[in-house]
Amino acid sequence: MESSRRIFSDALEESSLRGFDDLRARFMSNLGVLMGHFGMLHDQEVLYLESIEIRKRLGDLEGLSSSLGNLGGAYKRQGKFDEAESIQMAALQLRRRLGHKRGISLSLLNLGEVYEGQGRIEEAERSYLNALEIDLQLGDKKSIGGALNNLGVVLLLQGKQPEALERFKEAIALQRELKEKGTLLATVHRAFTLFEGPEREALLAEMLTMETTDFTVREYTWLLSMELMNACLNKTEIEAHRVLEMCNRIQSQTEQLALTDLDDLPVETFYVASRWLNELQDTGGAGRVAKQALVWIGNQPAIRKTELRHWADQCPAE
Repeated sequence: MESSRRIFSDALEESSLRGFDDLRARFMSNLGVLMGHFGMLHDQEVLYLESIEIRKRLGDLEGLSSSLGNLGGAYKRQGKFDEAESIQMAALQLRRRLGHKRGISLSLLNLGEVYEGQGRIEEAERSYLNALEIDLQLGDKKSIGGALNNLGVVLLLQGKQPEALERFKEAIALQRELKEKGTLLATVHRAFTLFEGPEREALLAEMLTMETTDFTVREYTWLLSMELMNACLNKTEIEAHRVLEMCNRIQSQTEQLALTDLDDLPVETFYVASRWLNELQDTGGAGRVAKQALVWIGNQPAIRKTELRHWADQCPAE
């Protein structure tokens, strides 16, 4: 990752010297994506803002809509939901003007994620459904899978577990067909506790036997999370100290990744672990794990808040 960042930085400087503004704007956007992977969110924002200015000057409306979408995503990652909504709406309006259906679908998906972060769950669902409708018209299976996954998340937030599971299953089937290993793993991780014993066991076995040569720390963290959830849900002989060791490792890797999207964070894993620790009579461990899950949730909507707060409140003062 560091070498990629250096290559982009060198190319960015070279394009600036030669006056290749279009190329410079593209490099800024690509470098911004890399900055996000490093958790350098302010630098990412600056790069996207500069690419927007260049594309405005060039009259590159399609590129401008892409840069606006990127900036809106950066604001969402920073928790600046009002700014994110305004920017994503501008991107959507521009793409509608251009008649770019794929771009319209992407903007609707991005807007839905902003609404979700604001707790406007029904609006998020409508936005995802509108994106799905366009994706189905285009026959874009990859985007259909993404919209189905996001619909599963908001249905789950509304307490509609059976409907959420159906959407997740549809997304998983498409991601298997397209051989999208990383996306498949992310969807299974989000939906894992909705599956019953044998089906859950089969899914975990499938994920653990995937070719992992191109996996990052993120994917390995999800695998570890699913292994921990499965052990706790099956009430196998996993002792409290081992649960806490795995939680510490997952937390450390999550911090290393600078994850901010609630869907990617191991909140459900820590909920399942905290519940199992309570059953093992380790209220202190359960409380510590619950507190960390609540830190990740912050002010965002989540289905586990009440139970997590109860367990956190039971934790002895340190």
